[in-house]
Amino acid sequence: MMNPLTWLGFVLSACVFAVVFLGGVIVYGDEVARSIAITAAFFACVSQFIGQDQRVWKASIVTAWIAFAVSACALVAFWFGV
Repeated sequence: MMNPLTWLGFVLSACVFAVVFLGGVIVYGDEVARSIAITAAFFACVSQFIGQDQRVWKASIVTAWIAFAVSACALVAFWFGV
């Protein structure tokens, strides 16, 4: 189990990332970038929900990586205005 202070740092960092990055893309992005960013936020929420059960921690990690990959796609769509 992780140190509670370290865990809190990870949680706060994830929240700041979600608000700044995904919030910015959703507010300032075009239609496609918004849809991709909302999908990334959905996968991030699913990852956090799955992560509450310690027996399926691998699924939580895989879902988190999917969320990061979809976030990268949202960033590319935001940059190029796809």
